[in-house]
Amino acid sequence: MNEGFLLGKIKVNKEIDLSTFVSVTGTTNEQIQKATGLPDLSALMEKMETRASVVKTDILVPNQCNQKCPGCFYEHDGVCPLKKINQETINQVDELIEILSKIDKNPYLYPREATTNTSLKILPEYKKVGMKSILTNGKTLTNPKVITALKDAEINDLTITVPGLAESYAIYTGEPIDQYEKILDGIKTAIENGFKVSTFMPIFEKNIYDVIPTVDVLSKLGVSSVNFIRVIPVGNARNLPDDFFIKKESITPFLSQVNQARLQYKSMKLSLFGQSFGPNFFSPGVWKYLAGQSNEWPGTKYMCPAINQSYLGVILGTNEIVACFEGMCFDDQKIGIINKDGKVIIDTNNTDRSEDVLREKLKGSCSKDECPYQSLCLGGCRTAAMAEAMRRGEPEPEFAGQTICITQILSEKFGL
Repeated sequence: MNEGFLLGKIKVNKEIDLSTFVSVTGTTNEQIQKATGLPDLSALMEKMETRASVVKTDILVPNQCNQKCPGCFYEHDGVCPLKKINQETINQVDELIEILSKIDKNPYLYPREATTNTSLKILPEYKKVGMKSILTNGKTLTNPKVITALKDAEINDLTITVPGLAESYAIYTGEPIDQYEKILDGIKTAIENGFKVSTFMPIFEKNIYDVIPTVDVLSKLGVSSVNFIRVIPVGNARNLPDDFFIKKESITPFLSQVNQARLQYKSMKLSLFGQSFGPNFFSPGVWKYLAGQSNEWPGTKYMCPAINQSYLGVILGTNEIVACFEGMCFDDQKIGIINKDGKVIIDTNNTDRSEDVLREKLKGSCSKDECPYQSLCLGGCRTAAMAEAMRRGEPEPEFAGQTICITQILSEKFGL
C-alpha cells in the first residue's frame, strides 16, 4: 500500500512524480547533445561567447499603481520618487529611448502599472520601442477605455499577475478578497477582446496548493500560460516575516503540484519563471537558451543579465542605472548614471558580478567545488541570492550561493 502524509489539507504521496522536470540526464556532454544537438561543452560555450557583447536595457517608470504588492521592487523608502505621467514625463521617456536604443535597439518599458486610468498616456511609448506585450495586475481591463488604449498602442499580449485563489490574492496584495473577481473579469474581458493572456503566479509558503485549482480557473478562462515566480525579499517583501517565503522543504511538494497540473492541462504552458527557483539543467530549456536556440529574454551570454553588467536598468526621474530591476530597493546596486549630457556612465570598478570574480568567489551551493554547472550558471539570479543573504546578515552577500536551486533539489532526489 502506498503510504502518504498530510500536509495542510492535501495528501501527498511519498513517491512524488516530478517527471516533467527531468528529461535531460547523463554527462554534461550527453545533456548538451540531447537538448541542443551540439556535440559538447566546448561548442556550447562558443555559442555563449557570441552573445558576450549583448546588453539589455529597461526604462524603469515609478508611476502610480492601484495595488501595493509585497513583491513590488519599486517600493523602497522613497529612494525612487513617484512620477506623475504627464507630457514632461513622456518627454523624459523619449529622451531615454533615444539614448538607450544606441545600446539596445529595443529597450523595454517597465512601469509599475501602465493601465491605471491616470497612466494611459504611457501606452503609446510601448509602440515606439516595438513592445507588443505588457505586464499588468489586470484590475482596469474591464474599462473599455483601457482596452482601446492598449489596441491603439498595438499591444496584443498581456501578462497578468494572479497570486493563486481569492484568499491567497488577499494575503499577497493586502486588498479585500472581493477584488479577486475583478482580476478574473479583467482576464475574461481581455481574451474576449482578442488579447493573448499569460499570467504570473507569485509563489509563497501559503499558496503552493493553489497551483492546480488556479490553473483550472485560468484554463477555463482561456489563459495560454502560467509562469510561477518565487517571492523573494525585495521591495515591500523585505518587511515580511520569514514564514511568508516558501521554505526549501516545500519546494518538492510545490513542484509536484506543477507536475500534476502539466499532466492534466497539457494545452497550457506551465513554467518556473526565469531563475526564481534556480535553473533546471535536467530540462532542455536552459541548454537551448545557452545555445542561443530560444527567444527567451534576455538573450545575453548568461541567463542572469546582471552578470558582466549586461543589464542596465535606468530609473526614470533620477537617471540612475541599477544592476537589476529587482535590486532597486538596495542602496548599493547603482552601477552608473546617465548624465546631463545624455551620456551613459558605468562604474567600471564595480566588478562584483563579473564572470571572473563570480567564478572564484561564489560561495555555498554555487561555489565551483559544489556545482558542476557553475561555469554555465555563475550563481543564477544574483539578486535572489543577495537579497536572502542580506536578510540573514551574511558578509559579502554579492557572492552568496542560492538557498533554493531546482537543479540541486532534483539531483539530490533522483541521484542525478
